[in-house]
Amino acid sequence: MAGSNGRRLALAALVLGAVGLVAVAGALARARSDATQRTAFSAVFHVTWAGKPCTASKPARTVACDHTQGPGVVSSLGKGMERYDLFVLAPSKKCSQWRFSPVLTVAGKGTLRLRVKSQPCVDPSALDARGTFVVVGGSGSFAGASGSGTWIGKDGKVTGKDHGTATDVFRGKLDLSE
Repeated sequence: MAGSNGRRLALAALVLGAVGLVAVAGALARARSDATQRTAFSAVFHVTWAGKPCTASKPARTVACDHTQGPGVVSSLGKGMERYDLFVLAPSKKCSQWRFSPVLTVAGKGTLRLRVKSQPCVDPSALDARGTFVVVGGSGSFAGASGSGTWIGKDGKVTGKDHGTATDVFRGKLDLSE
């Protein structure tokens, strides 16, 4: 009888321990999911670009470099500014690829750093392109941000020798640490 009580107590302790572990695991999972807020991300910037000498740190096969910047709006977050250096790569005479790392500054909120890559083959004479972006960091309210989505560079126009205007449109998901 005494052995039977000992086994019951051991079994009860084992069951209570397992229930406790499940409760702790559930609380940790809830805390982890509460720590990140996923939100739709949308931004439109009206930029100007100007040709500039390419730096030594340009990607291989770069044939042109443009400094680009302009004002816009980031989703429901407010007005902002976009700045980047565009690198036009030409792996062949029929295809080019655009790469750039824009910094989006939202007034009173902070900055988002993105990495953008156009589709693999853009007509070298084109002023418009499409591609993808990845959020690689941020500051202020965007510290620890991550995310990804699509980018469209549209309405490109040459307004003079080696300069022009365009519209950058970003759509995707943004994960913000809380």
